[in-house]
Amino acid sequence: MNWEAIGALGELAGATAVVLSLVYVAVQIRDNTRSQQAATYHAMISAKNQVNLQISTSNHAPLILLKGSIDYRGLEIEERHRFNLLMRSIFGVCEDIFVQGTKGLADIQDHDINMAMVRDLLKQQGIEYWLSRNRHLFRKEFLSALDAMV
Repeated sequence: MNWEAIGALGELAGATAVVLSLVYVAVQIRDNTRSQQAATYHAMISAKNQVNLQISTSNHAPLILLKGSIDYRGLEIEERHRFNLLMRSIFGVCEDIFVQGTKGLADIQDHDINMAMVRDLLKQQGIEYWLSRNRHLFRKEFLSALDAMV
């Protein structure tokens, strides 16, 4: 075997090592993406459950949510404060899911379900009024998506 053949074998071995390294990196990236998507899904479900728990375990929250959804301006001052906190929690979770969806971290089906829920919320006169007075709390992209639904 001459030096040219040995050099060619060395180049072939080096090229093979590079290709195998690239394949390994691609597999690691794919696995990391799946793990990130699973963690995002878990965080979304936990956030939704936390809001639901906050409402369902309170003696006053369900009634305040119902009253405020119908007529925000008819709420007493304390009720209005609680309603504001509930809406910030609910819309905060919805905005987070929206952002995760636009970044490709949330499944498109989860994103669509979230936006359908928001669309239903905005059909309530009191919630629509509340959002019109609290737009400064949310991202422009989220608000544009909400405006496109109404």
